[in-house]
Amino acid sequence: MNRRAVARGVIHYPAALVQAAVGGAGLLVLGVAVGGTDGPVRLDTLIAGTVSRNPPWPATALAVDWLGEPVGAALLAVLVAGIMLLAARPRYAAVVVLVQPLILVVADGLKLVVGRTIHGGSLSFPSGHTAGAVAFALMLALFLADVGGLRTVGRVVVVVGAAVVVGSVAGWAQIVVGAHYPTDTVGGLLLAVALVPLTALVVDRVADRRGRSPSPSRDDAGLR
Repeated sequence: MNRRAVARGVIHYPAALVQAAVGGAGLLVLGVAVGGTDGPVRLDTLIAGTVSRNPPWPATALAVDWLGEPVGAALLAVLVAGIMLLAARPRYAAVVVLVQPLILVVADGLKLVVGRTIHGGSLSFPSGHTAGAVAFALMLALFLADVGGLRTVGRVVVVVGAAVVVGSVAGWAQIVVGAHYPTDTVGGLLLAVALVPLTALVVDRVADRRGRSPSPSRDDAGLR
């Protein structure tokens, strides 16, 4: 790993474009498969049948769900971004702050396009709560991998593991509270997998351009 790049706080996102392409393609395929439906597909029924809704799981699921609500997500973004800024990783912090509203806008747009409904008319695909949770997980995983000095393979393992674990927990919560079908939550995971690396690439590109911009000389400053 390039020490100069680490010192500049560059986001080392492994196979970012590949991940974004896989997430986008998976989201497209799944969206077409469930588009326009107003009930569970066979896979939803199979997954939902394995989920317990007995106490204490509903209360636990509501607590997890709250972290995806506007107030909970905002507080979590401030906390995570603050830790990254303290660790001199401003680009990571920028992605954490920017990607959450981006996910909200894109998820709402996709819900209108896909047109899948639950509970008699509520648009459900993809799950924005799941997408937001996975986005946090991906950036935290990358941040910890960067701080820990992990190389590419280690980063891939950490990123994939974080997406699977957090996506499963967040998706489970949405199923238990009855807000989404299981395949909605898979769509949310894929949405985050597509958007987070693209956001990271944009932040890196903008920061690099600003870093290369020539600063005015003292003579120039004196003429102004």
